Amino acid sequence: MKDPKDLHRIIKSLSKAEKRHFKMCVNSVHKNENNYTILFDAIDAQEEYNENKLLRKLKKHPFSKQISRTKYLLYEQILKVLRQLYSSRSEHAKLGALLNSAEVLFCKTFYQQSLEVLKRAKKIAIANELYGLQQEIMEREKLLFPYLENHKTIRPAISKFLNSYERIAQLLKTENEYKALHTKVRLYYDTLLNFYETSQVDAVFSEVMQHRLMLEKSNATTFLSQVLFHEIHYLNANARSNFDQANYNGDEMFSLWEEKPVMKNVFRDTFIRQLRDYTFCKISSDYSQKNIPQILNEWKLIKSFSKEEESILALEIDTIHFLLQLVNRNYYGIEDICYLIKEHHLVSLKKLPASQQVVIFYHIAVYHFMKKDYGKVIRQIKQIEEIAGGKLRPHILKYVKLMELIVRYELEDEEIDDKDILRITRHLKSFGKMGRIEEMLLSSIKKLINLPSFDEPPMILRELKELLETKNQRINYNLETINNQIINVWVKEKLSKEY
Repeated sequence: MKDPKDLHRIIKSLSKAEKRHFKMCVNSVHKNENNYTILFDAIDAQEEYNENKLLRKLKKHPFSKQISRTKYLLYEQILKVLRQLYSSRSEHAKLGALLNSAEVLFCKTFYQQSLEVLKRAKKIAIANELYGLQQEIMEREKLLFPYLENHKTIRPAISKFLNSYERIAQLLKTENEYKALHTKVRLYYDTLLNFYETSQVDAVFSEVMQHRLMLEKSNATTFLSQVLFHEIHYLNANARSNFDQANYNGDEMFSLWEEKPVMKNVFRDTFIRQLRDYTFCKISSDYSQKNIPQILNEWKLIKSFSKEEESILALEIDTIHFLLQLVNRNYYGIEDICYLIKEHHLVSLKKLPASQQVVIFYHIAVYHFMKKDYGKVIRQIKQIEEIAGGKLRPHILKYVKLMELIVRYELEDEEIDDKDILRITRHLKSFGKMGRIEEMLLSSIKKLINLPSFDEPPMILRELKELLETKNQRINYNLETINNQIINVWVKEKLSKEY
């Protein structure tokens, strides 16, 4: 804890139940009023942390002369109590506690008792396919052989142990390879065209997809490697705008979780990440959206570890409802959800990664754009650029700039000159190569701006109109995504009226 405000933040974040549990724990050790509870209550009473006021309030207590050390010890004590409180909520935490107990018993020379604890831990690790922890448990078991085996039992015991250890080591080796492949593509995907040119992203995905483990799903021999296999394929398909393939891999990935629902808690972070990807894929590119009720139910079933996480999960669910209404073009039925996201969830929204905030605010801007409330669109775009801070360059900002260009053209009191077009074009080009539809959209807008009056539509507009009217499934699928609704709402409408 470097910043004194960190202690204030963690205390103010505690629920009533957590505060009560903390005081019960520290009071069970210190029967009378103690330094921890005195300092805890004094800090909790402050809405905004103020060091000077705190010192004045505590000056009658001897520990105030060592306030920095006492605050540090209180911070550590709170974390210790929270670890104990949540130790039974995940298999990893349970196993961590058992391994610590086994180590203590070993150091106390209670070898048989240590082995019994390790057996309990191994049973949990095997049931939940936690191969890394299985290997760690076996490393502890190995230390016990000299103390628990005799000359008659040592040989068969070692033979059995080695066979099991080699099997676990091989499974873990393969699983770790999948983790490495996943980490590589995930980091590029999450910053897709933020900091990398399209060619760089393509090169990374192509290299990973040619890896021997990605050629056949039978290579994935553990549950975690199987879901990572399908997630890598999903990311590759989505990055290349192959939504049919992305849907297929998303379905395969989701079916694995359905077959083994207990794993949703074991690999909780992985499940939530994949559920988020799967949800957006279904909303944005699946015509039938037949899985949406089931997906929403999955979000509601996630148990939060804290009130902060509960608030973020509520934001996730409201955002899903918002996107679902948006992609279905129910523009006049989502005002309340929009208000919830921007006002009620404001604190939680600010805790999300900046890139995720940009995505949410972008879709809110799209909502205002669909309603042709261009003033709000401009304000929303300014908020997006403020979050981006001139440093973050999310892929979605190119769509923000396209929308800004359209809105500024639509507003009668706004004029766009060649310098504006050049600036926006240069900004868009900094993200790498755009897709054919985006390039044609940008070109058509520039043509409309530069040629306010003409007898017949320029070639680029005729091409764009033909593109919008084509029955090609790949293009139509692309046009159904939220990002490209600006084409359906503005360009297509404008072309149909003028030509």
